Amino acid sequence: MFRPCIATASVLTGVLAGTHALAQPYPTKPIRLIAPFAAGGGADYVARVAGQKIGAALGQPVVIDNRGGAGGAIGTELAARSPADGYTLLLGSQGPFAILPVI
Repeated sequence: MFRPCIATASVLTGVLAGTHALAQPYPTKPIRLIAPFAAGGGADYVARVAGQKIGAALGQPVVIDNRGGAGGAIGTELAARSPADGYTLLLGSQGPFAILPVI
């Protein structure tokens, strides 16, 4: 009679104890914003303004990484190959996503 209650209590205790590992703060380190175009252009300006706003909202600095070349493909590929941890963002445009795959 008490065995199902004990089993349920032990499962609930394990589940509730494990929830502390899920609640980790974000971000804990600087965020990288990849702008797949050369510095000094319109995309660079948008990336810097967006980086300031994101950094102010999250409380961490945002580092702008300009990787121009190949119509935006170099920077886009760099972002695609980076770890999927949420610390690398990409300033997207229609060139690398819609036009380059067709070419």
